[in-house]
Amino acid sequence: MNLFEKLKKSAADAGRKAQTAVEINRLRTQITDKRDEINVKLLEMGEAVYEAYRVRDLTIAERPIDEISKAIQDIEQEIEQIEYRIHQFKNERQCSCGAVAPLDAKFCPECGSRFGEISILLDEEPEDLLDTCPSCKQEIEENAKFCMNCGYRLMREQQQQQQPAVQTYE
Repeated sequence: MNLFEKLKKSAADAGRKAQTAVEINRLRTQITDKRDEINVKLLEMGEAVYEAYRVRDLTIAERPIDEISKAIQDIEQEIEQIEYRIHQFKNERQCSCGAVAPLDAKFCPECGSRFGEISILLDEEPEDLLDTCPSCKQEIEENAKFCMNCGYRLMREQQQQQQPAVQTYE
């Protein structure tokens, strides 16, 4: 590959990364707007409760509370979908425990749960890789409690080997 081709490829890569950053920021703005919508709904709910309290009949607030709560749940689902799209752009996946791992991880490095089917793409390498798993010899992150490849429970302090935390069937 000659210098011109390398420069052209680098410029194209930089353009894609810039576009991705712009899209992520646009999605984050959408999340902020959705959270503002939730705050408005919560204010409406509070007003309905106060009006019911003022007339000493809280039962009249039940219907508005139910309707507003459903609307808030819908908005929260929209936020989850937007957050998922952000994870897609960042090429990562999030475990139900809240930990974030690279796409190619088969197990969560925090809780050891097995990830489901891969549906997003890996773009960047995990940082702070300092060790290898005693079971499968794959590199592991410094603070991981479980191997992301085989689920092996890591006991760094005691340097003891244990059975994998999750059985794998391949």
